[in-house]
Amino acid sequence: MKDKCWVWFKGSASWRPGFVASPSPKPDHVLVEAMEFVPCTLPLWRVAYKEPADLSQGPVVPEGAVWKA
Repeated sequence: MKDKCWVWFKGSASWRPGFVASPSPKPDHVLVEAMEFVPCTLPLWRVAYKEPADLSQGPVVPEGAVWKA
């Protein structure tokens, strides 16, 4: 099942809407898709399923985090 989501972009330091997320076979990751981007697998901490209250406030980045899988 695909769910609407927001994705955190570190370059622009903002949450961006317009994505859909679906399960990934990789643990703690999701496949995100949007018309203007190539589908990719991202760690869960980069994805929000509800609109963040502050679109410029980033997620808690885990120690040694990988940005794209």
